[in-house]
Amino acid sequence: MIFFLNFGSDFLQKTKIKRNVNDFAFAYDTTYVISAEHPQCEALIFSNLEGILPQEKGKGNAGRKKRLYADLITCFDIETTKLDRYKQSFMYVWQWQIGPKLTVVGRTWESFIETQKIVKKAIPEGCHVVVFDHNLSYEFQFLRGIYPFDTEEVFCTRPHKVLKCDMWETFEFRCSMLHSNMSLDLYTKKMDVTHKKLKGELDYSKKRYPWTPLNVK
Repeated sequence: MIFFLNFGSDFLQKTKIKRNVNDFAFAYDTTYVISAEHPQCEALIFSNLEGILPQEKGKGNAGRKKRLYADLITCFDIETTKLDRYKQSFMYVWQWQIGPKLTVVGRTWESFIETQKIVKKAIPEGCHVVVFDHNLSYEFQFLRGIYPFDTEEVFCTRPHKVLKCDMWETFEFRCSMLHSNMSLDLYTKKMDVTHKKLKGELDYSKKRYPWTPLNVK
């Protein structure tokens, strides 16, 4: 069932609409899913981040500037297609879970950058946002194509193993796989989360592009 998200003062009212490839909004389980290109995406992000407070500053290392973090958990993931002929892969969809009730989905890196700008405006000034990624070393190969990382913005445990990286002096990406030393399947089971890793749901051999229609799965 697809729903349009119409904002009221205290809740989101739902009205059926036709879903387009890159312009959609619907309720899925306990989460609202909205495309980055949807005209109400910015308003929904601000609505969900309203009241987010800074966390207390940690002690930090001696001589290093302490960071202030937004009291917010976010997670990021991409899906890619590999073109064997050219031995290259490209992203055809990204998903950004912002807090427990909002998932923003986009099909281009430009839309991801625009969404980052919105989140940066919506959080308290001067705060950093932690973005967990389960295999940041892979996503980093794509992120470095859209952002000019400085050496001080990337921390690696060894070559090609990215533990964390910073973007726009606001977003701190952290590799949950290296932090936990677990596969995503095992990690979600250990943490007993509501939505565990699904298996066999996606045919990775199929070629998909940013304009390929996608269903909820």
